Amino acid sequence: MQKQLLKAIIDKELQEIDEEMATLDNSDISTVIDFHTRHGIKDAQERQENNEPTELEFPYAISDELKKAMNTDMLELEVSLQLYYRSCYFGTAEEQMRYRHAILAMRT
Repeated sequence: MQKQLLKAIIDKELQEIDEEMATLDNSDISTVIDFHTRHGIKDAQERQENNEPTELEFPYAISDELKKAMNTDMLELEVSLQLYYRSCYFGTAEEQMRYRHAILAMRT
């Protein structure tokens, strides 16, 4: 009896998961990109407003003092990169170039 009950529960749970997965359009990557970029931009802007540490990775052997000194610039870069990435999928060519040029201008 226990084996039959366990089998029934497993079958039911798997069926529910299969039905849920069948209703999702997993082939549309733009939906995933849209979600991640919207949240990525929002998160980066919040870190920038609160002067929290950037999530961009520094090369190894960079001192904490240097990371702190660069944090404001890195946060600006992080926001710009998120906006550029989003424009690559959903923006115009003009927007893409504007964000790219802004990022390149940060190098000087």
